[in-house]
Amino acid sequence: MKFFTYILLFVLPFTTFAYEPTQTHASLTDQVVEFYNIKSVKKISSTDKELIINGAVDEDNPASRALNHFYDPVRNIGIEGGRTAKDWATIDTVANDYSWKKTIVAYARGDMQTAFAGLGHILHLVEDMGVPDHTRNDQHLPFLDQNMGGHSPYEDWGMKNKNRQTMQGFALELAESGVTPKLFPNVGEYFDFLASYSNKSFFSRDTIYSEDIYQEPKILKYSEGYGYGTDKILDEQVVLVKKSENQGVIVDVLSDSDDSSILSSYFSRLSRQIIPSGAGVIELFFNEGEKARVLYNAELLKRQQADAQANAEIAQSISQKGFIGLVWSGAVFIVQDNLLSPFKRYVLRPIGSGLAFAGSFVTQEGTVAVNIGQFATVATAGAVKDTAVAGGNYVARKAGEGLTIIQQTATDLLNTPVNPQSQMLGPTFAVSDSISPQPQTVFIFEPKVQAGTNAPKLVFVGAFVGGATSQVLGSQTSTSGVEEIIVVEEAIEATGAALAAPALSAPQCAQTLATDGCLLATTTVRFEWPAVEGADHYLINKNGEFATTTDSSHDITIKDFSDYTFEVVAIDSEGNPSATSTQAVSVATIPIAINEIAWMGTVASPNDEWFEIKNNTSRTIDLSQWELNAKDGTPHVKLAGTIKPHEYLIFERTDNSVVKDVEAHATTTGALNNSGEQLTLSHDAVVFDQTPDGEWVAGATSTRQTMERYSSREPGTDPENWSTNLGDTRTQQERYDCYRKLDKQFKDTRECFTKGFIKNGTDADGNAIGGTPGAQNSISTLVNKGQNITEDFTLTADEEVYVIPDGGNVYVDASSTLTIEPGVTISFYGGQWDEKQIIIEGTLDAKGTSENPIVFNSFFPNNQIGGIHFSAGASTSTMSYVRMESTNGIMLTDGAKLSIQDSQFVDNYSGVESDGKNTVTIENTNFKNTEEEPVWAYNGGFVSIASSTIIDTIDGAAIDVSDGVTLNVGSTIIDGAYDWANAGIEAYGSNVSITNSTIRNTIAEGVSAYSSNVLIASSTVSDTMENGMYLYNSSSTIINSTIEDVVGWSGVSAEGGTILIASSTIKNVLNDGIGLYDSISTISNTVIKDGTGDGIEVQGGTATITNATVSGFAGSGILTSSFVEDVFTDDGSYSGLWTIVTSTVESIVITGGEVAGNAVGVDVSSADSAIISDVYIHDNGTSEADNIVGYP
Repeated sequence: MKFFTYILLFVLPFTTFAYEPTQTHASLTDQVVEFYNIKSVKKISSTDKELIINGAVDEDNPASRALNHFYDPVRNIGIEGGRTAKDWATIDTVANDYSWKKTIVAYARGDMQTAFAGLGHILHLVEDMGVPDHTRNDQHLPFLDQNMGGHSPYEDWGMKNKNRQTMQGFALELAESGVTPKLFPNVGEYFDFLASYSNKSFFSRDTIYSEDIYQEPKILKYSEGYGYGTDKILDEQVVLVKKSENQGVIVDVLSDSDDSSILSSYFSRLSRQIIPSGAGVIELFFNEGEKARVLYNAELLKRQQADAQANAEIAQSISQKGFIGLVWSGAVFIVQDNLLSPFKRYVLRPIGSGLAFAGSFVTQEGTVAVNIGQFATVATAGAVKDTAVAGGNYVARKAGEGLTIIQQTATDLLNTPVNPQSQMLGPTFAVSDSISPQPQTVFIFEPKVQAGTNAPKLVFVGAFVGGATSQVLGSQTSTSGVEEIIVVEEAIEATGAALAAPALSAPQCAQTLATDGCLLATTTVRFEWPAVEGADHYLINKNGEFATTTDSSHDITIKDFSDYTFEVVAIDSEGNPSATSTQAVSVATIPIAINEIAWMGTVASPNDEWFEIKNNTSRTIDLSQWELNAKDGTPHVKLAGTIKPHEYLIFERTDNSVVKDVEAHATTTGALNNSGEQLTLSHDAVVFDQTPDGEWVAGATSTRQTMERYSSREPGTDPENWSTNLGDTRTQQERYDCYRKLDKQFKDTRECFTKGFIKNGTDADGNAIGGTPGAQNSISTLVNKGQNITEDFTLTADEEVYVIPDGGNVYVDASSTLTIEPGVTISFYGGQWDEKQIIIEGTLDAKGTSENPIVFNSFFPNNQIGGIHFSAGASTSTMSYVRMESTNGIMLTDGAKLSIQDSQFVDNYSGVESDGKNTVTIENTNFKNTEEEPVWAYNGGFVSIASSTIIDTIDGAAIDVSDGVTLNVGSTIIDGAYDWANAGIEAYGSNVSITNSTIRNTIAEGVSAYSSNVLIASSTVSDTMENGMYLYNSSSTIINSTIEDVVGWSGVSAEGGTILIASSTIKNVLNDGIGLYDSISTISNTVIKDGTGDGIEVQGGTATITNATVSGFAGSGILTSSFVEDVFTDDGSYSGLWTIVTSTVESIVITGGEVAGNAVGVDVSSADSAIISDVYIHDNGTSEADNIVGYP
């Protein structure tokens, strides 16, 4: 029997997380600042306090940020093993705009608005450490069902009872009771302190019975129905739980409907630690910010001097044009080259034929390129008004905004309000290039603003005829209501002389080994300069490290095999700098090395000996003073000519035919003794390199394989630094014979073909040489000489490529770090298709640069072999600016942690695979043409993908997670997934958050989820061949998202579970807009339009639809129905009958909104209960009866 009721329903908004931001977080942050102001000499203004509070509130926006607000200090994990709040705050990531580092950088740059907002974000995270749910891995996200967390009673209580009004005076109470700010040396310790306290002293609702994970707190006794433990800080008794009856069972709880005293006690104790901790964070913020500002200003001054030097050439070329010509010509030149000086950071004035800066910085911000015809800095009127502008001829407005310039006399300007209607726009001048000092020229720089705003205008008045002083006359309001800041420059002649640039030198460079520049074979270098007249002190730059000094010389220890730059600027007593003097030095203690020796000759002839030298530096070296000598005097070679940077040169015995296809640099006479020799390489009688004395330590007479050096930078006298060439001298027939023998024995045949992977050149008879004349040594391609890495080890970019051979896997043990320098290439050679050839049990630190990425690839193109396996590891491994191409990707197991940033994965068999409770963060990284899943995680763990792209996945889902994985996808594009059986994002039994992302062009669903918790916010799913989203027995939330152009079935299809769709658009679908099957569903403020099926079809379950707009469907706008199934006979043939599988819809409530332009408006014939209220249903079908069917 059906019944119908008219009720007006309201859908509750989507809310979240931790302490409620607009109430509890705002009140806690308010009291943190109040407490700081009470206890500190330095005070925070009310305006800045509101910036901090707003930042604290905004940390929960968007909602997905809350996934980073958990920190379990016992297991050092975030939510479900994900990123911790401590790491979110302290590790600089693309995803977090308000990390501690970025906040301090904003402070250093003088951007206090951003800095105070960032401080608020940090305080929010610190405050969350005072929430037991957040430190005991107790999920309580609102889109999770009750069995997986639900809401937190502690946070719900705080939201209802604690706000800025109810907490007024709490900071004063703490201060008067003698509480002081907690001071720690770094921000991470505040997280450790509070998280440890809340974790070990208090319960969350769902961890009262979690003794197997958390040993504390312990309930020590029960009294009058309450359980008591110990406050770990105050060492006093604290009430922890209350006995309560639940369905006949006595359990421990934190509160019930009649008693919230335990929650109140929790808050009282936790807030008494949060507030002094927060005040300590503020103190640390000011201390570190001021230190950073000193360093920033020193570096800024260096850059300004470089700009000033560059401007001298510009000034010289345009010095005859007068000021108007100076400004305009200079601006065009600079903007065209995207340099943006001289308007970049300081005010300039013309002096004679050059430019000198006035010394008052308008802004400490960076700049951006703009179109020709617009000036560009980021100086704002407010910034200039608060700055003592000296020599202020002009200041440009914010980058990208328009420029207005007029000319008037100062009297006209100051006595007559400016009429914006009469101002000339853009770089148009109706004046000559020669401007007399009187009348004064006026430039007004007015930002383009939106109507109704009141942005200040900059007005500068001056004659611009040499050195001058400026005077800020104040401000006035023009007829347009815009505030003007008036700066007048008096016309006076320049006085005084600029400081001379220091005459910097490195005396040792007189003995440079290079043909150009300074190359030294010592790591201790002296830099010196004569005292500069008028200098008070000097600013020096030691290869990026800035300092001030009154000395005029410095002895510097420089890293071997590196380039170093020393700079010095003289500063007078008023702070005026000279131009910068620079001295660059390259250091290499073994500038040229003996690299390879064919003492045994070649297959063609044992007399065809040769040897090779290598330049270890980035400089060209003159060889005229170099000699190579054998200990017995033969051979004795005087070198000549030059050797280019990193070049290999070979010297052949007797003639140039020893190595047929590699040109010899020179020929030698005299034989090498096969029983052994010591070779010495010297420059002007100074020995720089030697081979081991005595017998040859490597090389093979029988196979004519050479003696090769592992590292040309390590001592040549070390026998362990040499080995025999890895070449394979077998004939092709011998290789096939090897294959047939092993194949018959069912053994691995790879060794028959994978030896000798690095070789170069042929001998006089055309035989392959068992060496590498004129090229990288075969043994130098091995990582750590082919041995396991048991201590910290660095792969340098000195070698062209490193090769991991078949069976030569690289192991990094748990106590070691493998560091890979920018520019290194590692190639995988041999190995099974599913074998990872680098195994990291310790830490990988692979940080390339955009110009010199680190490359992992297959030795043979498109082989898709090799890869990296991360296993456990206490530290997080890092891969940034890495390119993985034609490999088998990355595998993580056993709790490994990996951060991937700014990287490329191209043409790999698989991308990143995680098995177990690992932590993977991927940012600003691109995956393209992956054979199987680019990202695949299962058996728990945490995966975060931000600001990345996943393009053209061939077989498998673009992202596949299962069995308890927490996945956070933000600002990411998935374009192209070509497997009929897998979606763009596929989840099984996992927690998934997708925000600000796009999923398109998938053969199967855009998103499919099975028994999972799913949040999709501010995202787009489009161009799918199956459902836009398929959700099976899942708890799903879709907010502010678009699902469109679905070529397959439905925009959203949900079977079982719960689903909330709010403020979204679903359009252009092949069949149904939304299909709901035995689900508990809520749809609000959503547009569903244009499809060949029904707008919303409901089969079984319940549905609440509020303020939805449904139009343009060939079926019903909203339809309730039963699911039917064909009936077959015992022999399997179709009976021609069908039976109802699902029951009718239990209830449907439709409130507000509009249903129009469908074949049928609303059909509730199959609903047991239907409520339709305030819905505009019209123009459906061909008659009025088609608007509503099955409803009274």
